[in-house]
Amino acid sequence: MMVGEDRFHILASVAASCVLSQSQTPALITLSLQRARFCELLAPLVGEDPSEQFMLGLLSLLDAMLETSMEAIVKTLPLRAEARSALLGVANPSAAPLCLIRSFESGAWVNCTSAADHLAVSEETLTRLYIESVKWATDALA
Repeated sequence: MMVGEDRFHILASVAASCVLSQSQTPALITLSLQRARFCELLAPLVGEDPSEQFMLGLLSLLDAMLETSMEAIVKTLPLRAEARSALLGVANPSAAPLCLIRSFESGAWVNCTSAADHLAVSEETLTRLYIESVKWATDALA
């Protein structure tokens, strides 16, 4: 059976998330997949690499999954300096999608509006991307 690139992407992501979070709640897996997809979808709109953004979203909850600090984790990952900084919450262009999804999740609407304006992405687009990422993660885990 042949598996397309998109389906392989989903399967690999789910497998990695499940292995890394065996003792964690399924909500962490779902949230990391939602973040991954949101960051991937937003990336082309803000001039970032979709694959790297997907991985940043997927890895963004690795500290909670592994019950260790993100600082310790990023030291072991083969990532660009900007990507490491994004995982640590340091503002830079590579961090924009991850910062935005975190603000969206926490209901920090002023931050979302400000980021949307700064990135020249409409609030409607952000909402659509968020809904699409939630649906994607739900479908991936079904």
